[in-house]
Amino acid sequence: MIKVKICLGTACYVLGGTEFTQLQDCFTEKELKNISFEISTCMDLCKLDNAKPPYVIINDELFENADKLLIIAEIKNILKEIEDDRKK
Repeated sequence: MIKVKICLGTACYVLGGTEFTQLQDCFTEKELKNISFEISTCMDLCKLDNAKPPYVIINDELFENADKLLIIAEIKNILKEIEDDRKK
């Protein structure tokens, strides 16, 4: 299962995090069976030095200054790896 955590705290929201709220619309029903989406009101990452919101975490990997296309590509890559592993 791919776990996608999306930050929608103030900084992330203002800097584009809202584009992630409709991510599930970018995947097929079959793909969605392998993805769980979670919205966080704040992950407190913007308080770190050199903060680069918006933030998305995929399977414990942090993506800073994330954009929708990057996140979709990363999830699709993981889905492909899962599918390839199932074929073995």
